[in-house]
Amino acid sequence: MDMIDPFYPFTQEDIEEFQELADKHGYTDNVAGLSDEGINVLEVTAQMMLNKDFDAFTQLLEQAAGVIVACSDHDYFGSVIRRCLEAGAELDNPICLRELGISYYSGVYDDQDYKKAAEYYERASKLGDAQATVNLGYCYYYARHIDEPDYAKAYECFSRAVALDEHEEAYLKLGDMYRSGYFVEKSDELAFRMYAKAYQQGEPPMTAPAALRLGEYLLNGVEGAAGRVEIDPIEALSMFCQAEVGFYQLIDRGGLNYYESSLEAAIDGEQRARDIIAMGRTIVI
Repeated sequence: MDMIDPFYPFTQEDIEEFQELADKHGYTDNVAGLSDEGINVLEVTAQMMLNKDFDAFTQLLEQAAGVIVACSDHDYFGSVIRRCLEAGAELDNPICLRELGISYYSGVYDDQDYKKAAEYYERASKLGDAQATVNLGYCYYYARHIDEPDYAKAYECFSRAVALDEHEEAYLKLGDMYRSGYFVEKSDELAFRMYAKAYQQGEPPMTAPAALRLGEYLLNGVEGAAGRVEIDPIEALSMFCQAEVGFYQLIDRGGLNYYESSLEAAIDGEQRARDIIAMGRTIVI
């Protein structure tokens, strides 16, 4: 889809300036330490500007969103990328709407603005973007843009994300809601099923939160109408170990320090599972 002229955000001077930076040496001079992947991001963005090839830019957002955020720290390149996102939002492009929502949620370009983030997430969600729908669910669940949590709205968002794309984060939060009885009747059985789906649908290290929760259930067993999930300390240990490795990766590579407490819980779970195994407890089925 070519960007139509009324929404095209760049002047000829902008294009010429960016074109001058289209070789790797230019990028390296202007963005210290930028990786080859980062350089590729900027080269594709330059081609998008020159050719008005907006599909190339939105595909790039899907493949290298983290790199784009890193580029956004640079004044010039950040302004280029932001204008691309804003132009895409004018065209109701769901990926650009979602990424703008993320930028306001995290304060990439400006101060954090949860209300603006939720507005962009909602627009993208209405266009069928599963990640934006999950992100909107987080806003309601944690009362980011409202005075108190709205668990009914959160449940609606997470359920919609599951319907759209069997989204692993949505399964995880539905599990939390069933575990805690938020908006729904408390059910450890359904929580366990949701966590199992989150684990199955995800990829490491993002499976770490689901693995942690599954480990806890496997240490204690789950009673349910469909039958009992038996205590299995060996499988629990496996889940806790996977969670530990995943949280280390999320913290060390992704800078997601809010997983520190979850990492500690995973390590603690490993020790409890090892203690049970060492005691040679026999669980009678």
